[in-house]
Amino acid sequence: MRPVAPVILLVHPERDDRDTYADFLSYFGLTPLCAQEGPEALRLAPGADVIVTELLLTGPVDGFGLIEALKRDALTRHVPVVVLTVCDWIEEETRARTAGCDVFLSKPCCPATLLCHVRRILARRGGSHGSEYRLGHRHQEKSLIGE
Repeated sequence: MRPVAPVILLVHPERDDRDTYADFLSYFGLTPLCAQEGPEALRLAPGADVIVTELLLTGPVDGFGLIEALKRDALTRHVPVVVLTVCDWIEEETRARTAGCDVFLSKPCCPATLLCHVRRILARRGGSHGSEYRLGHRHQEKSLIGE
């Protein structure tokens, strides 16, 4: 029996960005969930293995507030958070890391780079996710990430 694919929650206000990353992650065997705003992300977060968020979210909760809320909640504090953002200033990175983000990536960021960071996180966490999801489609991936 094949293990369940890891779930990656993508939180971004722009549909095109969400769809681009979701399609790429899905192609490589991960299960993307998408949210446009913080409240929706908070509702979906307990089912995620990794959360990827922009800092500049629309609605009542920005990315910093989302990270802080995730880390306060017993159901989600263990879920790794990757920030993928246009905010490329050291102050924003410091604030995001202080809030609890595990990885900080600046845009533009090719999907293969995000995939590598997500896989590293999943590999460190181990658990029920088989290596076929961390290493799936390896031959195609080599050309995408320059291995």
